[in-house]
Amino acid sequence: MRIKACCNPPCHFGFIDRTRNRAARYCSPGCGSQVSMRALRQRRKQADSL
Repeated sequence: MRIKACCNPPCHFGFIDRTRNRAARYCSPGCGSQVSMRALRQRRKQADSL
């Protein structure tokens, strides 16, 4: 177990990583979803501007 900070910029909540390979990046699935949607919107915005 390791204590980590969430990689979602507005969150940065501390959580305990209980995964076997210690690869957890987000405190909850909701935070991971927010990051994914933010990246998708950014990609679409860049594609529209080309």
